[in-house]
Amino acid sequence: MDCQMPASCGNGVPVRHAADPWFGRDKAQHFVVAFLSAGAAGYAARHRWNRGRTRAVRWGFGAALSAGILKEIADIRRPGGRASFRDLAADLAGAAGGSLLLSWW
Repeated sequence: MDCQMPASCGNGVPVRHAADPWFGRDKAQHFVVAFLSAGAAGYAARHRWNRGRTRAVRWGFGAALSAGILKEIADIRRPGGRASFRDLAADLAGAAGGSLLLSWW
């Protein structure tokens, strides 16, 4: 689906693009929090709850990405709030990076 409207893509969810740079401070914060969340959750699953490495990595990735999605849902629910797919992309990259590091450890 080609999105021509800058405020939404036809699904009723407002999306922020104009003042939402790809490499802003906000994206770095999303990346770092997701990276650390994936690592911490995966580490806890592996060493605290005795899960296998693969299962712990998946759990950490899912926990970090879920937190990012919930944050964007909370942004939408605020008065005048908008979701940012760029924030989700930073969350995805951070969760993937944290999971990758955890899989090597």
